[in-house]
Amino acid sequence: MPLVLFRGALSDLSWPAAGLGFGFMAMFPYVWVCLVTLPFGLWRYQEFWRYYELEYGIGKTGILLVYLPCAATGAISAIVLFNSGWRF
Repeated sequence: MPLVLFRGALSDLSWPAAGLGFGFMAMFPYVWVCLVTLPFGLWRYQEFWRYYELEYGIGKTGILLVYLPCAATGAISAIVLFNSGWRF
């Protein structure tokens, strides 16, 4: 995804581009789940995560341990890119 967003700046890519990719990998699926479940109520959101836990054997705590560092890396990378003059 960062390669699509950066278009002509491919020669200047460094760690922020990779960090942004990891951040998108974590944030986009979560945002999608929120957009699909929350209009039907908080109980539907919780039902989805309970299903996910039963189906894949990983609970919300385990997901947070994986997704939080990825999302934090993406946020830090976005700040670094923004401060370096790159605009979304």
